[in-house]
Amino acid sequence: MNVLMIEVPTREMDGSVPFGVLYAASSAHRHGHNVKIVDLVKEDLSNDDLIELIRDYSPRVIGIGGITSSYKICKELIGHIKKHYNTIPIVVGGVIASVSDLLLTKAGADYVVHGEGEITFPQLIAALENGEDLSNVKGISFYENGHITRTGINCKY
Repeated sequence: MNVLMIEVPTREMDGSVPFGVLYAASSAHRHGHNVKIVDLVKEDLSNDDLIELIRDYSPRVIGIGGITSSYKICKELIGHIKKHYNTIPIVVGGVIASVSDLLLTKAGADYVVHGEGEITFPQLIAALENGEDLSNVKGISFYENGHITRTGINCKY
């Protein structure tokens, strides 16, 4: 499965190594998925360039990582992607997961990964790919039937 991972800049547009996105991407790759990483902090992509990239790469899942201060940019990005590709599930993780309720109800994210993304993200991808019950994937939140479901903690320790 093609998976697109996106690192979202903060309000300050600083640049740091996107370890969370890299860990989750590496784990998805180890589980047999084709992964492309886009770092919007370092790459000069317009929204239209990103939409074209999505069209050309045809991901079945889009993962977005960031910190809490990147919420506004993340929300705008999700809105733009959903306007063109509303059937591709968008998964958000990293420190920004601390505002999971906003990501799910206001920003339009489909799933939020909490905690150990390198464990949970490949499990979520597999569940989506196989049409499995997502409530069995520990470490995620999703908005369904007017309420938020949280599936507990997924931790390797």
